Amino acid sequence: MGRRVTCIVGIETDDGVVIGGDSAGTSPNFSFVQISDEKVWIDGAWIFGVCGNFRLSQLLRHALTLPQIPESDDDLEKFLVMDFMDAVRSTILDSGVVQSKNAVEQIVDSDFLVGVRGRLYLVQCDFSIIRSALGYYATGCGMDIALGSLHSTPQLAARTRAKKALEAAAQHNSAVAPPFTILEN
Repeated sequence: MGRRVTCIVGIETDDGVVIGGDSAGTSPNFSFVQISDEKVWIDGAWIFGVCGNFRLSQLLRHALTLPQIPESDDDLEKFLVMDFMDAVRSTILDSGVVQSKNAVEQIVDSDFLVGVRGRLYLVQCDFSIIRSALGYYATGCGMDIALGSLHSTPQLAARTRAKKALEAAAQHNSAVAPPFTILEN
């Protein structure tokens, strides 16, 4: 199970970050199970949505010690690139979730959305961090469908936009399924 067969969406708002995710657990041989562990959760000032490897999600949720967020937003991206990613990397390094490919460490078949201080970031498998200039992002096999939905609904409330994006992805991708978890932090 795993391999980015899900849909996670995130939206920046004036009040924080909204992240939503589906409940599908699928495998390369097309088996399906509705999982009980939510792919989206809040941990203090942080909000997460994980796509792909379930072990990554479990480690981020239960083993990651989050570093102290800097007081200044001016230092936030540097903090995420350095301190946050070092904490993520050290938490998952010896778990089998990280492999070396061409002498570069990579998270196996996973990436995730993280929100902090009203900013949404995509953490890619190479530990890089991306913030969309559009104020929203999606990941997983339902990504393109969800991004199209998010693009077409800027007039709606963020939670509604997230739900519609996940519904669209579930309608058109067999590896995305309700129920959906949508949280705001």
